[in-house]
Amino acid sequence: MPKVVKPLSDKAISNAKPTNKEYPLNDGEGLNLLIKPDGTKQWVFRYTSPTQNKRRKTSFGTYPKTTLKDARTKKLEFQDLIKQGTDPIDDKREEKAEIKLQIESDFKNVVTLWLNSQKPRLAESTYTKKKTLFNNDVLPHFKGRTIDTIEHAELIKVIQLKAIQAPETSRRLLTYFNDLWQFACSNGYCKFNIVANIHRKSTLPTVKRKHYPKITDDEPLRELINAVYTYSGHISVRNALKFVLHVPLRASNLVTLRWVICQQFMIHRKENV
Repeated sequence: MPKVVKPLSDKAISNAKPTNKEYPLNDGEGLNLLIKPDGTKQWVFRYTSPTQNKRRKTSFGTYPKTTLKDARTKKLEFQDLIKQGTDPIDDKREEKAEIKLQIESDFKNVVTLWLNSQKPRLAESTYTKKKTLFNNDVLPHFKGRTIDTIEHAELIKVIQLKAIQAPETSRRLLTYFNDLWQFACSNGYCKFNIVANIHRKSTLPTVKRKHYPKITDDEPLRELINAVYTYSGHISVRNALKFVLHVPLRASNLVTLRWVICQQFMIHRKENV
């Protein structure tokens, strides 16, 4: 006959004293209370895994924080899972993983991780502009949402709202969204890149190209050159006008030219005049 185990009582647990070696107090059906040499009393539940077909054990905490009643209740919950063919330890791990993923998949958190991943390769001004764009025009629309719950139509609405005030920025925003969702999919925060299915042409406003005026006739060009060379304003302004006249580059290129390059250019120009 199998040995009959006498269930534990709070009195028996309180009277249990530590010894030089760890020893168990058996409550039955796999539930034990380990009495450790340092006086700690730890609940341990042993069972046969229905999925791995081997003995496993898990802890229910320590006594008295986890009471005798709490430990037995937890044991019954685990036994119910085992009867259903579920390993309680694996189920607990999956539950924790789901909770962790839920927290990490918060849209604001994903945006922060995405921006941080780009920061090392972006100019400080570009990073700041991108971060400001999301803080002001994107995050308020998805407060408290996880990225996997956001749908196409919601993104299109955000893009089209931005297009009303800044059409070019709305085009960049769609590109940013695509990169953000690729980042999220790669890191397991969502399963699909919903931005890939947004029709760019029908979502974004048509760009009206505006060409800068230019001089194509000799006489107006002659008048401009004479006006530059007869200008009597500040010497810095006079030199700047002459420089722009002879070095026809974009403004951004002009202001970032190194002086040594400018000197070489002017010397070369003199030699070939």
